[in-house]
Amino acid sequence: MTEHNGIQTARGPDGRFGAGNSFGGRKVGAKGKFNASALDNLCNLVGPSFAVLKDKIAAGDLKAALFVLTRFLPDTRVIDMPSSEPSAWADAMAAGEITVGEAGKAAQALKVIADTQEVKELRHRLDELETLIGAARDAKR
Repeated sequence: MTEHNGIQTARGPDGRFGAGNSFGGRKVGAKGKFNASALDNLCNLVGPSFAVLKDKIAAGDLKAALFVLTRFLPDTRVIDMPSSEPSAWADAMAAGEITVGEAGKAAQALKVIADTQEVKELRHRLDELETLIGAARDAKR
């Protein structure tokens, strides 16, 4: 037992648990045994799981195919548009080149960009006005 700031602890001066400590910490060599065994059990499931999944897909099970597609294919794609004008996005959506959801996400992104540019422009104009007001006050003095 050691005292640290008036509190009795069952740790030695090196910070380790002392002899006879009721909690005692982990036993020597116990670090990660559970995690290692759990990982081994999961690894043992991989082969059979993929075999079952492959058999179900081969049998035409749509749920199995959907599982594979949703887990392994990205849910978004890169869209190369010649213009950022809203009419270009509307035309692409009307032609079936992009989905309504993709057009909606693009519209949100373009709105954020436009708002950011507008805020920067307003900030620049405000700085100019403050400079002019400051110069006018200095001229009156």
